[in-house]
Amino acid sequence: IASDDNNSPWIKWSEAGDQIMIGSWDNLIDKLLEMNFSTTKRESIMKNFYGYRFKLDSDGRTRIPDDNGNEWSILHHEKFLRGRPELLRDIKRAPAPPRRH
Repeated sequence: IASDDNNSPWIKWSEAGDQIMIGSWDNLIDKLLEMNFSTTKRESIMKNFYGYRFKLDSDGRTRIPDDNGNEWSILHHEKFLRGRPELLRDIKRAPAPPRRH
């Protein structure tokens, strides 16, 4: 999704290709629904990003502005890099914490 230039007004790679920049969570949700994902909430998407050990470089309330005044939520993962699809197999869901009884 981030590599498709048609989506660049609302999701794109950082210039260095080591971060994903999300400008519209609504557009991302719409795109995921088109791809048969069942999520309709930003919080659910974030939970999945965190579950795969992505880090949010902007906090949940503050987004980072660019030179054009657009604001972006910025995420990264050391194995999620533009042009490096072979690294995707190394991105694994973090183990669930032990249940308390």
